[in-house]
Amino acid sequence: MKKNLLISGLILTVVALLGVWGCKCLPLTEESEEIAPADLTPVREDWQPMVEKISLWQGGIEKVKGTLPRYKYIARGNALIQTLHKLNLQARCVFDEERIQEIKGNDTVVEMVFTQADDFPISQWVEPEERYHIPVDENGYRILEDVKTALFILEDNLDEGLEAHVLIGHEVEGRIGYSCWAIQQEGSNELDKTWVEEVKSTFKGG
Repeated sequence: MKKNLLISGLILTVVALLGVWGCKCLPLTEESEEIAPADLTPVREDWQPMVEKISLWQGGIEKVKGTLPRYKYIARGNALIQTLHKLNLQARCVFDEERIQEIKGNDTVVEMVFTQADDFPISQWVEPEERYHIPVDENGYRILEDVKTALFILEDNLDEGLEAHVLIGHEVEGRIGYSCWAIQQEGSNELDKTWVEEVKSTFKGG
């Protein structure tokens, strides 16, 4: 009798756990168009093979931690990848390599370089009538093509209004051109700058 009760208890526990896990699964239905890519695709450790390096530019000096503890590297990468997924607002600015070097030499910037140019989904939803010339995923969210590098502006010492912006380097025919992006707060015209402190916290202590 006790054995039967124990087995029944184990079965109920497994069913309950499956129910909890099931609640986290988001079916790809028509209603999923309102779900951001970052919610549909949780950040996992499998981004690591994509990334060549993560470095901090400060005072014109690039700081790369080759012997960084694994847990710190994971925390930095996760914060940066999550920020990329949340981008939803394109600014009207384009940068060439000369301007990028000036920004690196003056601002406080985190640079993420990918091993090879690849496409990256973000949270900008594109109206159906605009999708003929803008690449999107199956839910209508924009895909940034041929992303080779990303510059996260933590401090805008040049006072150009670039704080909390991300400059995306696209590789086209062997050259890299940069577009400018940010995260707009939901239901507001203000920028979401909370990610800046989140990223900074992962660089504290070396």
